[in-house]
Amino acid sequence: MSGWTNWNNPEIGDILVLDGTITIGAVIQADAGAWGTLDDFTFYKVGDYQAPEEPGDQNGEQPENPGIEEPEIEEPGAEEPETEEPVIQDPGEQEPETGEPGAEEPETEEPVMQDPGEQEPETGDPGTEEQGPEEAETEDSGTENVDSKESVTVKEADLVKNDTSKVYTYPNASKVVKISKAELEKFADGYSLELTDGNVKATIPVALLSRGGDLVFEFGKVSNKITNENKDVLSELIDFSLLIGGEEITDFSDTPITVTFKVDPDKVKNWDDLRVVYIDENGEKKEFITPISYNKENGEVVTELTHFSAYGVFEIADQATSDSELPDTATNQFKWLLLGALLLAGGTISLVANRRKVRD
Repeated sequence: MSGWTNWNNPEIGDILVLDGTITIGAVIQADAGAWGTLDDFTFYKVGDYQAPEEPGDQNGEQPENPGIEEPEIEEPGAEEPETEEPVIQDPGEQEPETGEPGAEEPETEEPVMQDPGEQEPETGDPGTEEQGPEEAETEDSGTENVDSKESVTVKEADLVKNDTSKVYTYPNASKVVKISKAELEKFADGYSLELTDGNVKATIPVALLSRGGDLVFEFGKVSNKITNENKDVLSELIDFSLLIGGEEITDFSDTPITVTFKVDPDKVKNWDDLRVVYIDENGEKKEFITPISYNKENGEVVTELTHFSAYGVFEIADQATSDSELPDTATNQFKWLLLGALLLAGGTISLVANRRKVRD
């Protein structure tokens, strides 16, 4: 990875395997506190190894490959069909050399013919048969940050700890994250836990998780009714839920949870009109929250939530709220004007009454 959800697919070709075994690994050079993930290693056969011709080969000796001990079979008739497979590499040199590689070829061809189900990646077209599905899996890994896995159980060792920002991050996307009480007790005080479903991130203070019990956090799917009633939403609609020790935590005013939504920057007309909206079970917009910040480049919209339910990001014009609710400032001004009018009327009546008494 070279950034959040930016997956790379490096490839190493022409790997020579002589003894039937290979070890696959990776060496990563990165700064302290960096994180990343490796997934979906794919290894497939592209051809048969052709040993270089040496004087010893003419006498039936082959010290380099003792595992293949059938140099005596040098019949041209057997060489002809056996050289049909490795024609890709060097068809011109197959006839003198296939006395030894020819023994290899029937050995490799026999399992192909006997058990094609297991040998699909080693057939003449591995890229289209076995590699095709595996490529789909690789794409899923890259897009799992969008589709995400349904549920995962996480340990403290699976998290990336950043001592600068004091955050434990689980970099893989998942709709449901479970962490046991024993693993939560390993978390340092003053830190936060960052989870994501690929489109939305939630940063939960560890202090909120210290109530005891196992943690279950879910980026839930909203009902069809809520979706149909809110088609103007700019982000993913999420029904958040947090359970600790089997008890649902709905109110956390003392320790707000920071949530980061993603919107398409091209669909936003006025960034100052963006609001994170709480939606009830009937699909009605009930609470409008002004974001803490937003990023016009990557479309991230950050807010703090003190209770969980269904939320999404909408573009709400100021006049929309003024039509439905009279601002407090207007109500206060009206009260002061009314009080001033009453005082003025009372003063006028008092003045007229005093003048009459003086005349009398």
